[in-house]
Amino acid sequence: YLSRLALKQQAYEDAIQYADQAIEIAELHNLKQLLTDIYSFKAMAFENLGQVDKALENERLQRELDDEISRQRERWADNMLRVRYQLQNKEAQLANANLELESVRFRNFIIIIAVILLASYIFYRFRIHYLLKEEKTRNQIARDLHDDLSGTLSSISFFSEAAKRVHEDSSESKRFLSIIDESATEAKEKINDIIWAIDPSNDDWISFLKKCKRFASDTLDSHDINYKLDFSEDLDLPLTLKIRQNIWLIFKECIINLAKYSQAKTAIIQFKKQGDMVILQITDDGIGFQPDEVQEGNGLKNIKYRATAIGASAKLETTIGEGTSWRFTF
Repeated sequence: YLSRLALKQQAYEDAIQYADQAIEIAELHNLKQLLTDIYSFKAMAFENLGQVDKALENERLQRELDDEISRQRERWADNMLRVRYQLQNKEAQLANANLELESVRFRNFIIIIAVILLASYIFYRFRIHYLLKEEKTRNQIARDLHDDLSGTLSSISFFSEAAKRVHEDSSESKRFLSIIDESATEAKEKINDIIWAIDPSNDDWISFLKKCKRFASDTLDSHDINYKLDFSEDLDLPLTLKIRQNIWLIFKECIINLAKYSQAKTAIIQFKKQGDMVILQITDDGIGFQPDEVQEGNGLKNIKYRATAIGASAKLETTIGEGTSWRFTF
């Protein structure tokens, strides 16, 4: 800095002196780029003093340093290219290893799903054969199995084939495997529901209401919906297999629809006795809907069908923006 300042002030002797001092410091710390600037200042100072030989000497030193710096940069760039190539090679090896691992996981997952479904099916057949004697009951269970599981198992088969076709695409494969996992879980839950429904030890309101409370709590908690459960303890309506199974499926469908579609913040769920009747009422403060515009997939027809099957009345009150209320009388 002092050398450059002196050079601007045309104090050429001082500029050379400061440059010599700066050279000692730059050489001590191996500051080659700085040295090229200093030699340039000295060359200009000597040139202005008319000392051409010394000016040329400093220009030569500057060029040599510039050449050396250029060679160092080329070596550094070459080394960086080697390192980058090695990293890319390692990344390719890692990607191949991950792809192979993903393929193994995919095969194992498909095998596990197949084993679970086969074991569940065998257990089902065994349980149904020994617990049910009447032909009418067996036919009803068969219809429930077909209605509840055929769609789920078909979706598992469809997405399994899709996952096979895209297993080399890791993200797409994971998406299909996630859908398969959800479908398998859904099938397992439906199997458990039917096994629970045909188990005679559950033919009482205490066991039934306990299951309803647990399902409502788990479902609404997972959707951050505040709720109040008002379940009477003096319900004495005969709880046959048919009544229990249909009330459960009605209750489950209503709670799932509330959680998925209502966008409610609060829900009130009541099981209460009114004279000789049992009232199930499910109310929310959600967005409501137009029943005529709702797709059949939301289960409205299924809910009303099951209510009719056990001689229950089903009343739906809903207004856009004002929530929904279901009232069933058994």
